[in-house]
Amino acid sequence: MKSLMSRRSFALNSVALGAAMGMPGMGFAQSFPDKSKTIKGIVPYSAGATVDTLARAYAQAMSEVLGTNVVIDNRPGAEAVIGIQAAKSAPADGYTILFTSVSTQSVNPHLFKQLTYDPVKDFVPLGGTMKVPFLMIVGPNLPYKSVKEFVAAAKAQPGKLSYASVSATTKLAGEMFARAAGIKLLNIPYKNFADLISDTLANRVSCFFADGGAITPYAAQGMRGMAACTKTRLARFPDVPTMEQEGIDFQLFGWHAAYAPANTPPAALAVLRDALRKAEGSKVVKDYFAMGGTEPMNLIGDDFAAFERAEYDRWGKAVRDAGLAGTM
Repeated sequence: MKSLMSRRSFALNSVALGAAMGMPGMGFAQSFPDKSKTIKGIVPYSAGATVDTLARAYAQAMSEVLGTNVVIDNRPGAEAVIGIQAAKSAPADGYTILFTSVSTQSVNPHLFKQLTYDPVKDFVPLGGTMKVPFLMIVGPNLPYKSVKEFVAAAKAQPGKLSYASVSATTKLAGEMFARAAGIKLLNIPYKNFADLISDTLANRVSCFFADGGAITPYAAQGMRGMAACTKTRLARFPDVPTMEQEGIDFQLFGWHAAYAPANTPPAALAVLRDALRKAEGSKVVKDYFAMGGTEPMNLIGDDFAAFERAEYDRWGKAVRDAGLAGTM
């Protein structure tokens, strides 16, 4: 199999060649988007998930930039594969955007024995939308006040404590943490984020790993970060210690990005990338980042593609190290 780098390079070179040969594309650029048409933003996760709420902020801002509606279409299920398939099968005309995460593009290819899509051949990157530092998040009724207490309890009762997951990345995060801490945790997979939150608040599951935006809407109900999976404390959560401060050598961050189906005309890609970049500077997107304590990716087109190549390799190693390669 060709490496991600060679396959992505081939795809990008093909797009560039098409642009070089396509004088008619200049007319396309002037007419795209048709203001009478709606642009569909496919999200392969349920409403309320971080990918969804971020996509809605970008969709609102891009609608204003493009002068036409960008409407979110949630297609959750099967570790996000259902939504990815829908985006893959959509017409490559510029009127479909895939808003997704590291899970579908850099993690799934290593976890699945057989995957019905190729993240490189089937999609062209528009750009990164958000960096996602992970936290270990717990509900109000968990009796352990620190990671040290949590780990001690897990060692005393192997397999009794659990972690929730709603994507390939959140599942892998829990496995990586357990491995780093030398404990055994039970994975409880969820089909949607709302049920995961409900069961965490009710202490039916011990913890989950996600970005800080998952805490904010439920802080009044007692949801809290137990530790940040970062080298330094997060400015948005200064009272939350890092994993290292809790004695665990474990760091993890994810990312979100936007894509178009393969073979989308280069002129349309240029318009969409420009709109994505401008949306990043909009009030609605800035407010989203301020609320969740996250930050924009600031990578568009080729720059993001280079970043994605490195991430594909990094997550592949993490999957293999966790013993999860080809387990799904």
